[in-house]
Amino acid sequence: MDGSGCRITLPYRNQKSGGIVKLSCLKRNAFALGLILILALLAVGCGGETTTTTAGNDAATTATIAESVDTTGGAQGGEVIKVGCIYPLTGSAAEYGAAQKEGHDFAVKEINAAGGIGGSQLEIVYEDGRAFPKDTVSALNKLLTVDKVQAIFIGWSSPTLASAPVADEKKILLVNCAAASPRLENAGEFLLNFVNLQSYEVKVLCGYAYNDKGSRNMALIYENNDMGLGIKEALEREFTALGGQIATAESCEAGAVDFRTQLSKIKAANPDSLYVATAGKDTALIVKQARELGIDCQLYSYYAFELGPDQLAIAGDAIVGGLYTSSTEELPADFVERWKAETGKDPIFIQASCYDGTMMLAQALGAVADSGVALTGESLLNAIKD
Repeated sequence: MDGSGCRITLPYRNQKSGGIVKLSCLKRNAFALGLILILALLAVGCGGETTTTTAGNDAATTATIAESVDTTGGAQGGEVIKVGCIYPLTGSAAEYGAAQKEGHDFAVKEINAAGGIGGSQLEIVYEDGRAFPKDTVSALNKLLTVDKVQAIFIGWSSPTLASAPVADEKKILLVNCAAASPRLENAGEFLLNFVNLQSYEVKVLCGYAYNDKGSRNMALIYENNDMGLGIKEALEREFTALGGQIATAESCEAGAVDFRTQLSKIKAANPDSLYVATAGKDTALIVKQARELGIDCQLYSYYAFELGPDQLAIAGDAIVGGLYTSSTEELPADFVERWKAETGKDPIFIQASCYDGTMMLAQALGAVADSGVALTGESLLNAIKD
């Protein structure tokens, strides 16, 4: 155990009493990421930070959930139970949105193949939020008024923050399976953060960078949105508290293609490490351009370093050796086998998170029906809390 209250241990899934952060190293020619270490956040110390509503991600058991959800209710047998989902399906973040959608769709297929929820099929109604707050809130209102859903999956930080007040007003459950800005903590009563927020992971990464890697002068490039700004705030707080300094923090706009102006300033600051707080194609372009400019220090990030195939093709060998945090362990072998049989590829963290979130919501839908109360966002939230 180190001074931060964290300890190195074997991998296991998040629990309500705490969580884990996996620090992985990107290797050549592989989606499979080499495990460097597991930093377990205890129920005290690092584990002291929690979100408004929490739920354990038990990937080791979700493989069997589909076999049991058909014993619960959710609607009259033969009806369709609809829930909503808002992801970027077009634009620069569309590859991430497509990956998230795959996780949900895989879970729905297993649930329905096993008999659905009380004989009713589960259906996800997808809307394109384009990773923009205005588009996401518009899509949310459509799902509420037209599709009459009581729960919506969501997963980008600024859009989620914009949607949380609407969800609270309408008492509709928002299930966040991917957005990780520290600003999402306590952002809404009806917002369920199903992933570790970066306030949680940045603290662990800073401890590792400072104590294990000897970093003292870290630079940061971040998107000028709630995700990037939230990470910036957490990184500045945690790294300086250890005695390190932020060499420079450069902002960029999401969807840009040339980051050389910011990276040139970073190179001039001569950092010993660089944290990349961006997402999607932006991340791939940044690491590529950083190496082209001669920035050869250690690269850090969050799970945004789990690039999709198109993004990996852009980054190439520039991403090799990058370290990132992720709140998952090695996924259960049977889940990976089923996923590969269906898709022909290995699952990544964000897909497993969306799969887990769907399974969790399916259980909540069944629990509400079994209780005899009306199916509402409030009754779903209470079922998950219980």
